[in-house]
Amino acid sequence: MVQGEGAILEAVGAFEELRVSETPKGALATVSVGDSFECHVRLKEVASASFVSKEKPDGKALHIVRLLDKEGGPLLSASLHAGPDGYEDGAVSFFERLREKFGATVDITDDLEGED
Repeated sequence: MVQGEGAILEAVGAFEELRVSETPKGALATVSVGDSFECHVRLKEVASASFVSKEKPDGKALHIVRLLDKEGGPLLSASLHAGPDGYEDGAVSFFERLREKFGATVDITDDLEGED
């Protein structure tokens, strides 16, 4: 899901084919699913990532990775997608292991400093 000033985009995709390329404006991460979905992230804009779990009013849990800018504002929110039968086996435990390994918020600006 992308939520910004004036727009929300929701789509189902996967980050399995993530690739990074250098452009004149800096590193660009791209993920695409066939011809139906493509997402680009300007890596120099990403300062941190957060792992958030919260309960919806209907009692279902959401698990979200948010890429944040330097002010803590959201650039991209990637949520685990639950189908009619719930989450894919192992998806929630993988998300929780990532949060345990990196913490609730990960500062990633140090890794990208110096890259344009």
